[in-house]
Amino acid sequence: MSRRVIAFIAIAAVALFASLLVSFRPQRTESDIISTYASTDAGPGGVLALRRWLSALGFETRSLQSARFTVPTDADLVFALGPLELWQPQEAQSLYRWVEAGGVAVVASDRSLFDEELFKAFGVALVDRPSGPLSGEISPALDAPAFRDLSTGTARALRIDAPAAVLIGDGARAILAERHIGSGRVYLSSAPDMLANKNIGTAQNDRLILNLLVGIRPGAVVAFDEFHHGAHVEPDLFGLFTDTPPGQAFLFVGFATFLYIALRGRRFGAPLPLQERPERSSLDYVRSFAGLLRRAGARELAGDRLARAYRRRLARVAGVRVTADDREVIAALARSDSRRAASARELLTRLEHPVSDNDLLAAVDRADKVVGEVERA
Repeated sequence: MSRRVIAFIAIAAVALFASLLVSFRPQRTESDIISTYASTDAGPGGVLALRRWLSALGFETRSLQSARFTVPTDADLVFALGPLELWQPQEAQSLYRWVEAGGVAVVASDRSLFDEELFKAFGVALVDRPSGPLSGEISPALDAPAFRDLSTGTARALRIDAPAAVLIGDGARAILAERHIGSGRVYLSSAPDMLANKNIGTAQNDRLILNLLVGIRPGAVVAFDEFHHGAHVEPDLFGLFTDTPPGQAFLFVGFATFLYIALRGRRFGAPLPLQERPERSSLDYVRSFAGLLRRAGARELAGDRLARAYRRRLARVAGVRVTADDREVIAALARSDSRRAASARELLTRLEHPVSDNDLLAAVDRADKVVGEVERA
């Protein structure tokens, strides 16, 4: 198998793999069994009611969905609830830096696997707790407005590994904690169902949400992370190579290979022989012009030019000006030799009015002889 075939097969395999990566993505499900915590899900496990409520309170709500996870600079509050896709370390650090710069984030999840890197970035981790009502205390700091009852069915709690204030406890465990990072703050919770459609209107969960909004100005931008719920903007083929690490690596290898071949002076194809043009004869112009006259039927034009040339030669012999016409030239020749004058008159007439190509050639041959005799006389 040739190298070209192997290279073509390798490129085709890479292109096929890339198209599969773009085409097949996990789809977000809206189910009564599995809570999605998506702001577009109107089912019991979604948070569409929360988003609509915040809009009614005057906040501008958005969805974070793009080819890559990013937090817009004009966002004031971000909800990252119950992811359905893995948080990557660089994504978690991106949210951490945004909070550190002054943002407010609400991070709530009970997934364990998908949110591990996210909780790790903020210094907490999920641990198990017995199912059942909360048995801990609600912090007096949650007093805007105050509440005493919450509805949640979470079976997870928080293990806090960094300085944080526990706002809702469950014995020795934490359900909701607050951390101040830089000039921002983050609320960490193991009970995202407190914000779900099925619980937001029960007990006093709505009052908890109002406490989380303290310090957020009216009209602020509230963003919901839908990227980790499967809402991606599909990249085009060019973006696949420029915006993803495998694609960038592929472009780098291709460029390096091209540069290596170019610097080594190798050809990028079979050599093309130079076209060698034969030397042109001086008669080519004569032949081409004669061919044009023949195809145009301009026999009289050629005869007229030939007659003019012979007339000038005869005029020099007769001693008249070279621009003299036939009558003057013949009259001058007749004074010395009437026979040659008659031959010259017949010759010029045949040249100016040839009957055919052969007749023109015969007249030229006759003209050479007659003019030669006159010049020698």
